[in-house]
Amino acid sequence: MESIGVIRAERDPPGINHDRWVALIDKHPNLLHPPPIEGINSFTRGPMIAHPRPDVASVVIEGQEIGMMYWSENEANQINVFGDSQTVAQLAHEVANLLGGLFEADPT
Repeated sequence: MESIGVIRAERDPPGINHDRWVALIDKHPNLLHPPPIEGINSFTRGPMIAHPRPDVASVVIEGQEIGMMYWSENEANQINVFGDSQTVAQLAHEVANLLGGLFEADPT
């Protein structure tokens, strides 16, 4: 999936609120937490389950995963947006509005 932009506060800092973002994932019908992934522990060679971070969301429209949004790891208080530039961008504008921010599309 390609990066299509970021959601950030209109005036940064302080940026988008992390707790409100995680709460929105739980409430929004098109945002879902990715499921845990089964794997092999490289040290013990035994089975393990990796749980995605709570601030990661799959973008799902009509049952199809078409994108992803996740909290920036660089302490920028923003949400990185990936996926289809038309459909996911439309949802990114909605999410930004709900969080009191703006969606800034990557330059094409």
